[in-house]
Amino acid sequence: DVEEKEESEYKGGKFKLEIILREEYPFKPPEIRFLTPVYHMNVCQKSGQVCLPQMTKDEWRPTQTLELILHAIYALLLKPEERFPFSQEMLNQYQMNRAQYNANARASAAKAKAKA
Repeated sequence: DVEEKEESEYKGGKFKLEIILREEYPFKPPEIRFLTPVYHMNVCQKSGQVCLPQMTKDEWRPTQTLELILHAIYALLLKPEERFPFSQEMLNQYQMNRAQYNANARASAAKAKAKA
């Protein structure tokens, strides 16, 4: 849940995540994806996979906890990470037409809230 008091286009949205811990965890990162559709430049629109730099093979450290990763995902919902977009098209929209990007993000949060 993105709390109503937060300054985010996703506030009020209730988003479900799937977290898969493979046998190699914590030596390899977990697989995390949104099950609830979300309009976000750091989320693959087809699979729901999250683009977080700390979850890449090069950046992952076994000392990172699920709590840390979930906080990072929550932070993405407060402010998208322009350096690591999943979608270049969405990044362009975010940079060139923020009003439309924000409207699309709010619409996805409203749908997520209604489905919860």
